[in-house]
Amino acid sequence: MSKLKKELPKIDSQFHGSSHITKPGTNIFLDLGFPPDLAAKYQEDSKRRMVDTLAKRKAKRKSDFIK
Repeated sequence: MSKLKKELPKIDSQFHGSSHITKPGTNIFLDLGFPPDLAAKYQEDSKRRMVDTLAKRKAKRKSDFIK
């Protein structure tokens, strides 16, 4: 188990390409170096897409349940 704990950060960064984690409440696009105005726009767009995706999944689950 301890070997796995030692290897996990290396595996994670190989899989994701980075071991950076954006803290809650911050803007990942700022962390990635985008100018503040673009970072805010990209974050807004990203949040909107997530809300839309979650709503579609929820609607699909409801329709699957009804069948």
